[in-house]
Amino acid sequence: MIVVYFRGYEARGSAWYRVDLVETTKSEGKKKRRWRAESEKRETIPPAAVLPVVDFGSSGGWAVIEDDIYVAGGWFRGDDTKRIVNKDVIKHNIHHPDPTSWEKVFSLKTPRASSFLAAVGRKLAVVAGNSTDGRIKGINDEMVVDDVYDSKWRKCGEIYDLDNQTSEYLSSDIAHFEHYQPWDANTTVVEGKTQIVFYSLVQGSMLILDASTGEIVKEGYPDHHFALRGERDSLPPGIHGSFIPLSLAAGSSHAVFHDSTFYYFTYELRLYGYDVHQRRWLLSECLGDKYPQLKPKTVRTDPDFPLLVGLPNGKLLVLIFRERGVFTMAPLSVRKNDSSLDVKVDVEHIQYFHPHDTSFYPYQGKAIRLKNTGSGTMGGGVRSAAES
Repeated sequence: MIVVYFRGYEARGSAWYRVDLVETTKSEGKKKRRWRAESEKRETIPPAAVLPVVDFGSSGGWAVIEDDIYVAGGWFRGDDTKRIVNKDVIKHNIHHPDPTSWEKVFSLKTPRASSFLAAVGRKLAVVAGNSTDGRIKGINDEMVVDDVYDSKWRKCGEIYDLDNQTSEYLSSDIAHFEHYQPWDANTTVVEGKTQIVFYSLVQGSMLILDASTGEIVKEGYPDHHFALRGERDSLPPGIHGSFIPLSLAAGSSHAVFHDSTFYYFTYELRLYGYDVHQRRWLLSECLGDKYPQLKPKTVRTDPDFPLLVGLPNGKLLVLIFRERGVFTMAPLSVRKNDSSLDVKVDVEHIQYFHPHDTSFYPYQGKAIRLKNTGSGTMGGGVRSAAES
């Protein structure tokens, strides 16, 4: 079973909602697997977790292992207006009756504001981030580091073994991450290894890190055609018409990296992909013309940006604003052609997602595959579907 978590803002702070994708087989002896909805009810669902800003400040990076949500790298505003970094990595189990209940797992050796958190099996890798204007002040032990290139801070992060309860620094130097922020990063799995893909839309560059060791797998590509926030005097190769939808999507949402391609989904209901080998952009037709079910019911002057999530089966899931308190979820199958993207939507499995808090604004999503699913719906999630 594939589980998708949507993270966003609501009245109390950061919130996570969970969607379970249930795997079944086609009838009449066909071997191809597909996904079905456990329940077709369009019911309002409660959050799987809420991180109150009053108690925990601004939350940082997050990851999911089995039924636990982990958060690292948050910060508070101190009395002297300086940011105070929380050293604690905390977790919430989705079976806990109180969605606001969190517990400390361990303390970072070196606190990092706005770090990226990745799950590596039963380990957690805390990578990159920043030291809040050159000073790190840990809220737990009042540690102050004046030099951002202190011997400990020079390491790009650390990895914690949940079973052995031990922590080690990762090998690469933090200097490699000068142009990369956790906002521009995502996790992918290549040949069984968990990798973190950092990308800079200013420099037009990318960096792939082996999250288990901290070793850099690749550095440098793509090129200036990927620098969507950089200065340019012409459209990037492959882009036709207006550049605005892609530019806005890049500034408001995460890219999904799959099959050597960075994907964005825009408010005009079009999928864009940058192929790092071809060094050009590919785009689909407007999906709203072929699939009117995807069109928002309420038209706004400031369009909400769709949220794109990569699934472990190689497909994509898009979450689109429909109206206040209602989102459309649609599974996408993508095939790259020489100059375009062929995108198909599984119309039978389009679902409507109703968060309990109608002010919920999702801005991140992650998907994992669970081997042991147990029984029943877990963590207040809603069962949905995506064809395999």
